[in-house]
Amino acid sequence: MKFQNLASFEKHLHASSEVSSYIVACSDSDERSKILSSIGQWLCKKHPGSEVLGSFSSSQKFQSIIENLSTQPLFSSHIIVGINDASDFSKKERAELEGFITKPSKFAFLVMGASSLKDFSAVCNTAKNDIVVLDLSQEKTWDRQRRLQQWLIDRCIKEGKKISQGVAAEILDACGPDIMLLEQELLKIIAYIGASPSISSEDVKNIGVNYVLPTGWNMAESLVWEGKAPIKDPSFSLSDLLPLLGQVRYHLQLLRQFAVYFSQGQSREEIAAHFPQVRQNSFDKCMQLISSHHPAYFDEALKCLFKIDLLSKNSSLSADFLWDYLVSQIAQKKVYYAKKSPSHFTSQRA
Repeated sequence: MKFQNLASFEKHLHASSEVSSYIVACSDSDERSKILSSIGQWLCKKHPGSEVLGSFSSSQKFQSIIENLSTQPLFSSHIIVGINDASDFSKKERAELEGFITKPSKFAFLVMGASSLKDFSAVCNTAKNDIVVLDLSQEKTWDRQRRLQQWLIDRCIKEGKKISQGVAAEILDACGPDIMLLEQELLKIIAYIGASPSISSEDVKNIGVNYVLPTGWNMAESLVWEGKAPIKDPSFSLSDLLPLLGQVRYHLQLLRQFAVYFSQGQSREEIAAHFPQVRQNSFDKCMQLISSHHPAYFDEALKCLFKIDLLSKNSSLSADFLWDYLVSQIAQKKVYYAKKSPSHFTSQRA
């Protein structure tokens, strides 16, 4: 069964019996991970003796994933194997996963994510009685905004607070569609209001981020694509830096997905089919960057971003210093990983 709306998917999930496989197609890695985690938690409640493996990450060795899906556990009632992005796997590896989906084990669940359903469209049709699919890969911008707005409201309810549609929209406008930043800012506001039962517009203005998204978007683009993005505003602070890091993360994750498909030898048209939400101008720029840089650039740049994100929360370093540090680190990676002969990378790593 296939859904293109998160609310309908969740309603079906909680109202129906479980199936052996779940696929979530979503271009944003953080959003996808949260949805996959919620499915895993639901399965654990249905089967208290279950063991969750993989931490919803494709970094686990592929052969180990297959073994867990096909080997009866000794000390657990069920095995739940999670993969955040199956797009990282080769065509042969994806075929093995499809083998489990069409002929599942009675004791195992596969909870799998991908940036799009293109690579799994055939098995989704073949095994439609043994699989539940949520496809957000072609979600319209305004539908995503409504979904994230509702997510903010539901998240508040879990924390015992209330928030109106209008105030949730204010937070979304300030932070942009970065679910990790949205959650961070929401929890910060909830801590600020203390015993107050609801979040007001004034609370958002007092403690929430105050950031103009297009400016952050343009700076993130300049950093990732050009390797430069100087800060000229003397009032730049952590409340400006955090949403800006979210925008950089979005660009890097998107480009990494492009690079994965490009490294697999997919054509320009095939890659475009994975990203219907990306406008032609942006698509052309993405293709230009991934074709001129080694795929490792995007992984290394994300590691730099992760380090700066940690420093922003666990050090007394100023926001402008941290941003400049990130700019210099990514600029170095960009120059180093600009396409050279394969022997260059081999000799540098030896």
